Amino acid sequence: MDQHAARDGLSRRRPRPRAGAPAEDAPSKPAVGVLRRRADPRPPHEQVDVLGELITLCALRGSLDLRCQMAGDYLVDHPASAGGEAVFHMVLAGSCLVSPADGPSFVAASGALVLFPRGGAHRLSSTAPVRGRAWHSRAPGLHAAPWPAADVAVEVDLLCGRFRYDTAAAPILFDALPSAMHVPADTGDGGAGPISRLIRAEAEAARPAAVEVVTALTTALLVMALRRHLDTPQLGPGMLALLADRALAPSLVAMFGSPARRWTVATLAARTNMSRATFARRFAAVAGQGPAEILLAVRCHLALEMLRASRLSVGEIAAAVGYRSESAFGKAFARRIGVTPALVRRRWAQGDRREASPSGATAPLRGEPAPA
Repeated sequence: MDQHAARDGLSRRRPRPRAGAPAEDAPSKPAVGVLRRRADPRPPHEQVDVLGELITLCALRGSLDLRCQMAGDYLVDHPASAGGEAVFHMVLAGSCLVSPADGPSFVAASGALVLFPRGGAHRLSSTAPVRGRAWHSRAPGLHAAPWPAADVAVEVDLLCGRFRYDTAAAPILFDALPSAMHVPADTGDGGAGPISRLIRAEAEAARPAAVEVVTALTTALLVMALRRHLDTPQLGPGMLALLADRALAPSLVAMFGSPARRWTVATLAARTNMSRATFARRFAAVAGQGPAEILLAVRCHLALEMLRASRLSVGEIAAAVGYRSESAFGKAFARRIGVTPALVRRRWAQGDRREASPSGATAPLRGEPAPA
């Protein structure tokens, strides 16, 4: 057995101190220039924004697909995404009925953001009784296409797009979210409404770089939705649930703040003021995994970020996230991420982001034939 295999997770026992070696509770010395926040003298819970780290690791890339306007007896089916993307609809005006394939329907009104974090299948349809005919216009990007019926008013105006993300890091954040998220314009925090109004103003004014502005504003709404979701009881097991648990959050912050440290269940439990047994039991119940598995995920995904964003060698990155052996790091990384560190770096350098193909954002309306 590789003598460094235990570095994949938590240390199983307190190591016998060597002459001149740091104590177990002292963080391992990181590679120069890596994770500069570790030099921050503030307490760990003030140094690391774990939600910010998770969003960064997912490498979100927003894009607008279509502007859709509809009236009458409209119905649009969106099949499930191929993966690696979160599909969204921004309601500029009017309202529509949103029906997720695996959840209850709800009405999204003007200013609302509707997000499907894992690109789940869903349907958009009219909220009024059936009237026998549907009117619609769709155009790529931000500008509306000519409206086909002069005597019929637009009943709902939508911007439709997606956030692509790195699929290796996605489970950290997106697996803990519900299949559909609804962020009304009036969220009570004073933030979503003004942003929604800015998006609508940009869509109507057609100023230079309006697409880039709207994409950035929609990303801001997504981040606000994630922050608000931390305060709800709907979180599934995972890192986001750990972050939302006030008692356990310091242990996750500690892992992110000092990934190279020789963590044990006891030292992590001490961060939460719990006994070792209580901490281990509660951690597993909230995260769905033990501390060793979460620590491995933190190390590998921080390494993934450094492979893409720095020029450090694989050996330096291994040391920065707690591995004394480049070989042991490579094996652990490949098991967790699915590819070797060298392959990640080579693909990234070649511009290969493994982006998923677009989902069915242009699915037919009721009574309209599917495009050839």
